Amino acid sequence: MTKTNKTPIPIYENTVELLEIILSISQKNDIKTIAFETCKQIASIMKVFTVSFVKINQFEKTGQLITEFLGEEKPVERKWFQPISYQDLPNIENVIKNKKTFILNRDYPSIKTSSEEAFFNNFQARQILMAPVLTEQDVFGLLLLWERSSTREFTDQEIAFVELLANIVGINADRHQLFAKSNQYAMDLNTLHKHSLKLSTKLNSEEVLHTIQESIFSIS
Repeated sequence: MTKTNKTPIPIYENTVELLEIILSISQKNDIKTIAFETCKQIASIMKVFTVSFVKINQFEKTGQLITEFLGEEKPVERKWFQPISYQDLPNIENVIKNKKTFILNRDYPSIKTSSEEAFFNNFQARQILMAPVLTEQDVFGLLLLWERSSTREFTDQEIAFVELLANIVGINADRHQLFAKSNQYAMDLNTLHKHSLKLSTKLNSEEVLHTIQESIFSIS
């Protein structure tokens, strides 16, 4: 399935540079910027012409392209910035289900019988390296590396590099989700505090019930 050779990629010869890449990703403020920086770093190091980040919604079984880095100046129109179902994309669905990196070649017989051929045509690609981005909950997204050469062999180190950066995105996604929950919790406490102050000034039972109802709706 995945062919490899022993040629190392330059980034693994410089640990400091690798740490700088991880730091440049982790310092971004929102998940879309983090995903774009990750795509940019992968494209620059591995010399693939496009790297995309697709956010996955496993409940609705959809994927949505949220950002990508193009290795060429001319922009390419994408038709999937809106969520699309991946149920008729068997290889992509398997990556999500198995949570494992997979290299898909355009020459695979299964491509001809699925909607995945349209992606190869749209990106003018011969291979796709697909790496899942995992959080504590499940598959958060996919990193997709589009390669135009049908003979390129991704090395074990290249795959490990992509998986490492995918893990960094997953860790940051968990961090941002935790921050959002903490922020919402603090806002709820603040709302509850404000309404409790209102409640303490009311003596009429009808007004008290109305204030309680108001508080519940605000927090909900």
